[in-house]
Amino acid sequence: MAARTMLCALLLLQVAGTLADEHSVYGNEFYSKLADLEIAANMTDKQASHHLLPPVGTQYECNLPSSPDVPTSVHQLRPGDIKWVTGVGDSITAAFGAKSSTIITIQTEYRGIAWSMGGDDTIEKVTTVPNFMKKFNPQVQGWSIKTGKATSANSRYNRAISGAIAKDIPGQVRGLVEKMKADPELDYENDWKLLTIWIGGNDLCRVCKNDPDHNPENYILYVQQALDYLHIGDGESGPVPRLFVNMVQILDVSRLSEVSGILCSIVHFVACSCATTDGESAREKVRVAALEYQRLTNDLVMGGRYDTRDDFTVVLQPFFIETQVPKKDGKADTSFFAPDCFHFSGKGHAASAVALWNNMLQPVGLKSVEWNLGEEPICPNEAQPYLFTRLNSPAISSNVQLSSGATGNDPAAQPLSTNTTKIAVASGCASLALVTMVAALFIVKRKKTAALTERTPLVPPAAEPNV
Repeated sequence: MAARTMLCALLLLQVAGTLADEHSVYGNEFYSKLADLEIAANMTDKQASHHLLPPVGTQYECNLPSSPDVPTSVHQLRPGDIKWVTGVGDSITAAFGAKSSTIITIQTEYRGIAWSMGGDDTIEKVTTVPNFMKKFNPQVQGWSIKTGKATSANSRYNRAISGAIAKDIPGQVRGLVEKMKADPELDYENDWKLLTIWIGGNDLCRVCKNDPDHNPENYILYVQQALDYLHIGDGESGPVPRLFVNMVQILDVSRLSEVSGILCSIVHFVACSCATTDGESAREKVRVAALEYQRLTNDLVMGGRYDTRDDFTVVLQPFFIETQVPKKDGKADTSFFAPDCFHFSGKGHAASAVALWNNMLQPVGLKSVEWNLGEEPICPNEAQPYLFTRLNSPAISSNVQLSSGATGNDPAAQPLSTNTTKIAVASGCASLALVTMVAALFIVKRKKTAALTERTPLVPPAAEPNV
C-alpha cells in the first residue's frame, strides 16, 4: 500500500510539472500523465479498452440512384456520384478520444467514427457522412477506419492532424492532392471527390497569446491559400478536377466553458484556458475572434471566387455557427463530449454528421445554422437530387419541404448519458491528485503575466445570406 501511495505521489508531481510547463501545454504529455494516474489506480490499458463507449447509429432508408451518366457539372452532382471522400482539419476530424470513457484511451484517434470521414460499419451502427453516402454509392472510398494517426493506413484520406491550426491547412491540402495523384485506384481527372475542411478551434484557443498567426486576417489568409490551391493550383500543380468542397464554419469554443467538473476545468485550463477558465474578458475576446473568423469565411466563399469552374465549388456549411452546448436537466450534457470535456464523443460526432449531411442537402440561404438534436437526416429525391451549391440553389423555392428518410435513432446504439469525465483513481490517490493539481494551476497562473488585449465586440455576421 505504501509503495502504491508513493507511486501515486510521484505521478502526480509529474502531472503538476506538466501543467506548469508552458512548453507542453499543447502537446500530449498532459494526457499521458493523467492516463498514468488511472493505470496506477489498478485500471490497465486492457481493462480500459473494455470501457469504450459505443458509437451512435441512425436508421436511414433512402433510395436515389446516381446520375445515369457521370455529370460534368458540380451543380448537378448527386450523392451517389461521389467516388471519394476526403478531409483535412484537426483533432475533431481525427476523432480524438471519441470512444473513450476514461483518460487512458483519450489520446487514441478513433477515425472510423469521425463525423465527416469515418467509415466503420454502416449508418445503422455508426453515424458519419461517408456512411450516409454508402447508401447511394456502396463503392465510395477514402473514408477512415478504426484507429490511427494521419499517416497510418487506417486513416486513408482523412488527413486531419490533432493540434492543427489554420496555418497547417495549406500543407495538409497539398499532401492530400499529392496522395490522390499517386493513388492508382483513384481516377484523378474523372472521379468526383468530396473534401470537408474544418479548422480554427485551436486558433481560437490561442488568441489570448496575441500571436499574429491566429488573428482573423491571417486565419482567413491560410484558408484562402488552401482553397486557391485547390481551385487554380500553383506553378507546380494545376487545379484539382471534379471537386466539391465543404467549408464548415468554425464553432465558438468559448461555449465549452459551460461544460464543468474538476477534470473538465483542469483540461480546459491546460488546453484552452483563453476560451474557458481565464475569465469573461478572455472569453469575450474568443467570441469576437470567432465572429470574425465566421464573417471572413462567409465573405470569402459567398463572393463567387470559387464559382468560376463548372467542375469545382466551395460550399459554406454553417451548422456550427449557433450550435450551443447540449443541456440535460439544465446542465451541460457531457455525454456529447469525450472525458476531457473538450473533444466530441461518439454521440457528438453523430450529431455533427447529421447536421453536416443536412447542410449539404439544404439550399444556400436556407441552411441550418445549429445542431437540431434529434433532427432526422434529409433524404434527397428526384425533385431535389443534387448537393446544393451557391449556383444551383436559386432555382429551388424557399418554401419547398425537404423530405426525410430517417426512421429514428437506434436506441440500442445510444451511449449512456452519464458523466464520463470522472477519472478512475483510488480515493486516497484522488485526494492527493486534487491538491497537487490545484497547486499546479496556481503555479501556471502566476507564470501568465501577459495582460489580455481588449477588443471592441463586432457585429455578428449574417449566418447564411439568402440568394
